[in-house]
Amino acid sequence: MITSESADRAVFVLRRRARVEIDLRLLETLLDMGDSRPRVTEAIVEFNSANTDSQDVPPHVEVVMVKSAFEWLLNVNTDADSFVEALMTTIGSVLDKEVPDGPLARRWRERWPKAKRPIEAWARDFCDVRGAAAHGKPNKADRFVWQNRSHLAFTSILFPLVLKKCLVDERVHEMTANDQARLRRAEQFLMYDPLDPTHFVDQSQHPWVGIEDDGFIEVAAEKLYPRPEGL
Repeated sequence: MITSESADRAVFVLRRRARVEIDLRLLETLLDMGDSRPRVTEAIVEFNSANTDSQDVPPHVEVVMVKSAFEWLLNVNTDADSFVEALMTTIGSVLDKEVPDGPLARRWRERWPKAKRPIEAWARDFCDVRGAAAHGKPNKADRFVWQNRSHLAFTSILFPLVLKKCLVDERVHEMTANDQARLRRAEQFLMYDPLDPTHFVDQSQHPWVGIEDDGFIEVAAEKLYPRPEGL
């Protein structure tokens, strides 16, 4: 079980290892867009407001705000079905066709047996966590697959990718090869709780780091050894 204290330590370690880089390609797209897409602008503002280091904003409030950001971006309401449908419509076709396996695969299936893919199970779990947070219900460890902070860690990866994919669909943006690789692998992140203290015994061996590295290696290999056309 992940305690609040252990989660705080894990978040601290992740922040120390984090590198801040400006996504110039996305920045140029947003500047060119201006105020032409207020729905996208509102989604970004809401997401940025949620991702704060302020101690005055507790994790359950951030969860509500991040879910609101997705609602703006995907033009859906608070209903879980609408969120799942819009999410799958946006990114379902680009996910790896092979469903990943890992330590949490069974837990996702058991918690959300009607979900066809892990990302659908995550979306419903996230909506459930959001509902509990919004209505002041206890965040019981045995109810959700992930707790607040783990969901927030995943959305910090997923939301920017979904945003870029939405802009691609509107033909105003082009994703980098690294972004495409990360999005294809999105469900692999769900196989591990990012804040499990056992992952921080050796930080370089954190499973999410391995997923990221595999994506970078794939992109680099494609550049060095491009596939013949037609394959």
